[in-house]
Amino acid sequence: MIEPYLTDIGLFFQLPVNDRERKFLISFEALEHLGRHQGYAMNHLNLYRAHEALIHFVARNMAREEKSDLVVVIEARHVAPPLMSSNDASLTFSAQSALT
Repeated sequence: MIEPYLTDIGLFFQLPVNDRERKFLISFEALEHLGRHQGYAMNHLNLYRAHEALIHFVARNMAREEKSDLVVVIEARHVAPPLMSSNDASLTFSAQSALT
């Protein structure tokens, strides 16, 4: 498995999902929104590490819905309660509850 790394538009990482290695990209905007929500001021890689459990939870749920082998892109609306649709909000609420 490849270690997470920064790209021009976000942070790339891989996770196993349903016995397959899946590729993900979380946008800088999504990482920054997570940091603001928690009051963190740190670089993007550290924001990823600080929120890794939540990001992986959201990523795996999105990958299960996306059947193709394309890179799954996680945007701020997928991880930030104020920017979410009601469907996405239930996923994040469940993830945050599991972490506390």
